[in-house]
Amino acid sequence: MYEDVEKVLWKNEEHEMADAVEFTATATKRLIVEVTAPGAANPKPKRSDEKFDIGCVGILIEHMATPAVGFDDK
Repeated sequence: MYEDVEKVLWKNEEHEMADAVEFTATATKRLIVEVTAPGAANPKPKRSDEKFDIGCVGILIEHMATPAVGFDDK
């Protein structure tokens, strides 16, 4: 049984609109990633048959083993 807890872990607005973020976790976590892509500051006038602005957003979410950090037993 899991309990859903809504907690904002990172907001780009608070980090000078950084292009990327990396983080590590000590255990497996279930995350929801929410992306908001605002429209242009000066949107083009739309034709009467257009409902939406069209744009492109690229998102990469990847998983990798975290390299071991510490002292060698040599």
